[in-house]
Amino acid sequence: MMQVFISRSLDKESIFAKTLSEKGIGIEAQSLVEFSALVFELPPHFDWLFFYSKTGVEFFFKQVNLDQLPNNVKIAGLGPATAHRVQIISGRTPDFIGNGTPEQSASEFSKIAKGQTVLFARAADSRQSVQLLLQSDINVIEIIVYKNKIIDNVAATSANIMVFTSPLNAEAYFKKHKLTTVQQVIAIGNTTEKALQALGVKKIIVAESPDESALAVEVLKVLS
Repeated sequence: MMQVFISRSLDKESIFAKTLSEKGIGIEAQSLVEFSALVFELPPHFDWLFFYSKTGVEFFFKQVNLDQLPNNVKIAGLGPATAHRVQIISGRTPDFIGNGTPEQSASEFSKIAKGQTVLFARAADSRQSVQLLLQSDINVIEIIVYKNKIIDNVAATSANIMVFTSPLNAEAYFKKHKLTTVQQVIAIGNTTEKALQALGVKKIIVAESPDESALAVEVLKVLS
């Protein structure tokens, strides 16, 4: 059986798992990063609350209820998966949903948020991609809602295809192990691709969009 490794824990709604399982492809799904909550305080005023990731959404709403947010605050998500998690956890549909890529999402978001105060809920080691792109257009404030740490003693995988979903996951694996000659690497986006290149991985396929559906498509292309 063909095996695929993905650096993410997959839930029962995972389109990646469903698509590949239906094709008889084995899946090794494991995050190589541990997450832990950080205590934070909300600033008194902001016009927008911006989430980079599903993890950020989860840790934010463990400490904050919707009724604690400023009146008329709007919510933004970097991509559809993040926006969907906002809706699932809070019951609120985000007012802005990016396509998951920092550059295009920042460009679209600036059209509706220019001159406003935007609170970014982020990880301790976030690359702050959107807020750095927009710092001249909006008033940026931030809270750090969680931290992530590489798991020690990550085991090597013999999977035919390795799918990496973040730079930190890539670092966790390749600081311990090398790619074999028969393994193919797929990156969820350009930021992860660059991290993989810095770690010495040369042949990398990048998904057309940063979501599980696009990752599954790339896996099937490789296997075909």
